[in-house]
Amino acid sequence: MRRSISALVAVAAILAVTTVIENRPHSAQLNQPKNNAAALNSQAQTASTRLVAQDVAQTASLCVSDCQTTLQHVVSSVAHETSLSGKQQVIENALRTHPQFQTMRLQLPGSGLQTFGKQPSTECSTHLAAVENSAKQERKLSYGNLETPVSDGAPTYHLALAAPISFADPKQQQSGAGVLSADTSMEILGRVAKHLDRQFGTATSLSHTGKTIHLGEPLALEESNQPNATVASAQVPAAGWTVSSHSKMTAKANRTPIDGNTELVVRFRTKQSDEQLHQMEAASKSTVTIKRHASRIYVFQAPGDRIADLTSFFFSAGALSIEPHTKARIHQDQTTTNEPNDVLYGRYQWNFPYIGADQEWSINTGNPAVKVAVVDTGVDMNHPEFQDQLTDGYNVIDPSSPAQDDNGHGTHVSGVIAAKTNNLEGVAGIAFNNKIMPVKAMDKDGSGSVADIATGIEWAVDHGANVINLSLGNNEDSAVLHQAVQYAYSHNVAVIAAMGNDNSNEPNYPAAYPEAISVCALDSNGQRASFSNYGPHAFISAPGVSIASTYPDNRYASMSGTSMACPHITGVVSLLKSINAQFNVDQIKSILQNSAIDLGDPGRDPYYGYGLVNAPAAASQAAGQAPASPTP
Repeated sequence: MRRSISALVAVAAILAVTTVIENRPHSAQLNQPKNNAAALNSQAQTASTRLVAQDVAQTASLCVSDCQTTLQHVVSSVAHETSLSGKQQVIENALRTHPQFQTMRLQLPGSGLQTFGKQPSTECSTHLAAVENSAKQERKLSYGNLETPVSDGAPTYHLALAAPISFADPKQQQSGAGVLSADTSMEILGRVAKHLDRQFGTATSLSHTGKTIHLGEPLALEESNQPNATVASAQVPAAGWTVSSHSKMTAKANRTPIDGNTELVVRFRTKQSDEQLHQMEAASKSTVTIKRHASRIYVFQAPGDRIADLTSFFFSAGALSIEPHTKARIHQDQTTTNEPNDVLYGRYQWNFPYIGADQEWSINTGNPAVKVAVVDTGVDMNHPEFQDQLTDGYNVIDPSSPAQDDNGHGTHVSGVIAAKTNNLEGVAGIAFNNKIMPVKAMDKDGSGSVADIATGIEWAVDHGANVINLSLGNNEDSAVLHQAVQYAYSHNVAVIAAMGNDNSNEPNYPAAYPEAISVCALDSNGQRASFSNYGPHAFISAPGVSIASTYPDNRYASMSGTSMACPHITGVVSLLKSINAQFNVDQIKSILQNSAIDLGDPGRDPYYGYGLVNAPAAASQAAGQAPASPTP
C-alpha cells in the first residue's frame, strides 16, 4: 500500500534563511524530465542557483549560531572562575579547541585589555572594539558584519563577537561588568561557496550595509549581462546578510583525462611481484613507467602513440581490464521521539526526523564493531564530532600520510553517517555508535582517479569494512571500478553510491552498477531534487537539499547534492548491519525495498526508485519486529 509523504514531514520549514528567485520560482515541473532541452536546462539552472544561495546562507547561519553558542559557553566558564589565572586558562583552552577563534580579548573591571591568540590586525581591532562597547552598553551578545581584511595579498573573512560577563562571585560583580570578545574566522563561507560554485556553475557573493563581498567563483561582466542568467538571493536574518548566487552558464566537466590519456589503469587477477612488473616493462619494448600501484590495480605511464599497442600487450600478459586513467568527481551538488541534545539538531537537521532516524534510535543506534568506509576526500580527524568515532583509515593518494580531509566533502558526508551524538554540541549522526573508516582517494579539488577510487574500495573491503559510501562518480563506465564494486559485493560489503547531480538520465558510475545501491536526492517537500539524476537504475531516495553536517576546522556547513543523500542510506544500512552483520547485499536491498515509502508511480520508478527510505521500518524488519512508520 502506498503511503503519503506528508506523514514524514516532521519539519516543513527548516531554514533560518529566506530564498528569493529573481527569474522565476522553483516549479514542481522540475521533478519530471521534459523533451524541451532548453526549458529543462533553464529550470535546472534556476533551481541550482537557488540551492547554492540557500546552502551558503544556511552555512552562514550555522557559523553565526555556533560561534554565539561557543562564546557564551566560554563566557560562562570565565565568570565562574574566581582567579585571573583560571580565567586565562579557560580562554587559552577555548582557542586551542575552537580554531575558528583567531583572537580573544578579555576586559575585566579595574584592569587593562588582555589579548589571547593571534595579534589582530588594526582593522580587526577596530571591529572588536566596536562590538565590545556595544556588548557592555546593551548588556547582551553583540556582533558586527562580515569583514574582509587582506592578508598576504588575498581577502580573508572575519566576524567580531563580544558578550558581557556576569560574574558568579558577588565581589567581582560589584566591581563592574566585564566583556569577552572574539575575532572569528569565517573562511568556511568562501570554501563552501567555491565548492558549490564549481559544482553548479554559479558565482556567489554576500552583501551587508551596502557592501558586497565575493565569496566563491568570480563573475565576469559578460556573464552578469547574459539574458537567460538567473540570480537567487537568500537572507540570513540574524546577521542581516544577503547571499546572492548568479548563474554563469558554464558547462561542468564530469570526466577528466590525466596527462592526455598517456596513462593506463591495468587490473590483474592477482598482485604482481616486482620481478613480474620489471619483465613487463622490458617486454613492452617501450618506456613504461609504473607510477603507483596498490592491491591488484596498477597505473602505467607511456607515450601516447603506444597506447593501443600496450593495451594488447597487457591483455596478453593476463590483465583483467585496461582503460585510460581518468578522474571521477564528488556529487555535491513519530510515536516516540528520541531527539538528541546536539545544539544544531532541532533547528537545522530536518532530514533526520524526515526519514524517521529519531524513531530508529529506539531500536538501534549502531555497534562499534561495524565499520563504515567513506571513500572520499578524507575526514577531518581533529573535529570534535569525530573523537572516538573513527577507525584506522588509508590515504590512497599518499599512503605515508593520514586520510586527513583537505577539501571538506568527505567530512560533511561522514558527519551525516556517524557524527558524535548527544555531546551537547554541533550535529547528530544517523549511526552514531558505528565507526567511520576514512579512505582518502580524492584530492583537495574533489577529484580522484578511477584507479585510486577502486583501490580505496578494495582496501576497505580487505580491512573489514561492512558498508562503503561512494558520494562520487562519472558518466563513463569503468571496468576497474566495476570490478572493485563486484569485489565488495562478493564479500557481502554493501556499496552505497550517489546517482549524480546533472538532472539527467545518463547512467552515472558506480551508481549504475547492479551490485551498488543507488541513491536519489529529495527536497523537504518529498519532491525529487532538481539536480538529482534519474533512470532505471534508481533504487532508493533520501534527503539531499540543505543538509547540515560537519566541516573541517571544527565547523558546520549546509550542502546539497546526491552526495548528501547517499550517506543517509549508508547510515541506515550500517544500522541494519549492526542488527545482523551477516546480511548480504541482496538481503539489505530487499529490506530497503520492502520498507520504503513509495513515491512517484507505484512500485519502482526512475525518479525515486522504490521511494523514500523508512529508517524505523527497515530496522524493525531487520530485527524481526512489526514495521513502524515515522510520524510528524
